[in-house]
Amino acid sequence: MPVKDLGPNRLVIRLFGNRPRSADAEKYLTSYLNYLNSDGELLVLPDMGSSGIDGVYEDLLKLGLKGEDEEHPDMYFVGFANPSYIPWAHKITAKYLDGSEPFRSHLWIRKGSTDFEFNDRKFRIENENERIAHTNSWNTPCYTPATSEVVTQAFIEHCCRSYKMDHDGYHGFYHWMRVLQNGRLIAEAEKPKIKVVELFALLHDTQRQNENVDPEHGLRAAKFAKTLRGKWFDVTDTEMELLTEALVNHSEGYTEGNRTVRVCWDADRLDLGRVGIRPASDRLCTVTAKRADVISAAYSRSRS
Repeated sequence: MPVKDLGPNRLVIRLFGNRPRSADAEKYLTSYLNYLNSDGELLVLPDMGSSGIDGVYEDLLKLGLKGEDEEHPDMYFVGFANPSYIPWAHKITAKYLDGSEPFRSHLWIRKGSTDFEFNDRKFRIENENERIAHTNSWNTPCYTPATSEVVTQAFIEHCCRSYKMDHDGYHGFYHWMRVLQNGRLIAEAEKPKIKVVELFALLHDTQRQNENVDPEHGLRAAKFAKTLRGKWFDVTDTEMELLTEALVNHSEGYTEGNRTVRVCWDADRLDLGRVGIRPASDRLCTVTAKRADVISAAYSRSRS
């Protein structure tokens, strides 16, 4: 979700996957709110002033979405007074408790002051009030993933620590999050082995050694993945074979192969906008990824 700040007041729309929505509601969401830029679950409206937000809220109530006053609402308002509804992933300054140099880490903001450990050293992250007072010390990526068997706070941190380059570059954390988002969106129609797609998103560039030409990074990622199996994730032999193929060949430009592997490759290629390239449909592998609306939404995310 390309949202740069929460602002003083935001309308959050929770798009429950198992809750039916009317055709008119889908049309409104697509036409006016471009909800394909969400992760399929949460949509945060951009800052449009209180009257604009109120108008959208009323429109969606009329179209059948539940308001915040109802049980299990589809929509609610959120501001800094109540940030715990949305676990935004922030890159923030983490200060070691022994007073030494700060370590910059990718962590999901949690409510209140919290102490963590990294490399057997304790450090502290800023709480919400400090985050407001020191807004220059953190940046928001474009996507906060829903957790799963694979996508956990601990595993994401482990992958981030294994990456030896700058996460602000083309192949770091923010790219992984968009690839994960792309893969999950494509998977809704293509029905791949989703665990493989999620693992691919988090692992495929972890072993890069430079931002430009690194033909062996996919092979190194596959070898790295094998060391994690049974420790950080469990997969079948078939899933491991698919993950290995996806990792090894993800930079080769192939378009043929197993459905799960093709979804992995498309998820990565749809994020080419970060380097100024609009994805070309003939270089994509799946019917879903080739759709003009999917390409457009992914390109928008990658350029935000």
